[in-house]
Amino acid sequence: MKRKRVTKAVIAAAGYGTRFLPATKNIPKELIPVINMPTLQFVVDECVASGITDIIIVTRFGSSSLEDYFDSSPELERSLIENGKEELAKRIRDIYTAANFVFVRQNRSLPYGNGSPLLAAKHLIDKDEAFLYLYGDDVIFGPPACKELIEKYKEDGASAVLGVAEVDLSTTTPGAMIKLRNGSKDRVQQIIEKPPIAESPSNLQSFGRYLFRYRIFDYLDPSKTGKGNELWTADAIDHLAKEWKVVVKPISGKWFTTGDPAHYLEVIFEYAYRNPELKTKLLELMSKYLNLN
Repeated sequence: MKRKRVTKAVIAAAGYGTRFLPATKNIPKELIPVINMPTLQFVVDECVASGITDIIIVTRFGSSSLEDYFDSSPELERSLIENGKEELAKRIRDIYTAANFVFVRQNRSLPYGNGSPLLAAKHLIDKDEAFLYLYGDDVIFGPPACKELIEKYKEDGASAVLGVAEVDLSTTTPGAMIKLRNGSKDRVQQIIEKPPIAESPSNLQSFGRYLFRYRIFDYLDPSKTGKGNELWTADAIDHLAKEWKVVVKPISGKWFTTGDPAHYLEVIFEYAYRNPELKTKLLELMSKYLNLN
């Protein structure tokens, strides 16, 4: 059966970024740069590389700078061109022409939690289409994970495809952990949000890369919050998996979260190491600081 092409993505960018205060008092954490690239730009670029043409970004009150970032900058572009920096002007232009951007402000009546931005965009999703849902602070280095999720969906038409990565539970605090059905390599039986390490059903962690069909909204009820009185995407997926087919797709790229300063620093190192113009300097600095008494 030929399925409708996946062209739409919802990106959650409605958090307060409390772990980055005071920097995030006036700047959304998704715009904090990794050297010269905001974290949200990595996420958008991945969507575009995966064939997404319509990107819905869910924001909160006070995050108008996100809209400004994905808007045109005529004066800046003109200045760059006049100073012979055409390539840089093109890079600026590519930011806002890469896709059709729609911004939705999350209603304050919705509970706190990573499921609420998804609900905020419900009215922009057609009932017959599958779409991507991403967290604006998860970064992938390597092949675009979204494209891999879409290919997996084309194969079996599951109600949800979850991007997953294997994590070392001896060094990582569990997030949304996956239990597969007996005898299956990809079918989800259960997903548990932040279990104690000893109770984690596996080392497979779901993170901010999802492909959903519209029926996910049947399992997102703002009046039924979970752990910490938050509305969790994982809880909705867990209920969905009990009635419909939900599968995992291990990503081939390298996943990082930028949700806290320590992991953010790790992303900066990874980005610099992969950049030929920065790698040499990075190694020099690492050698310098490793040799300090």
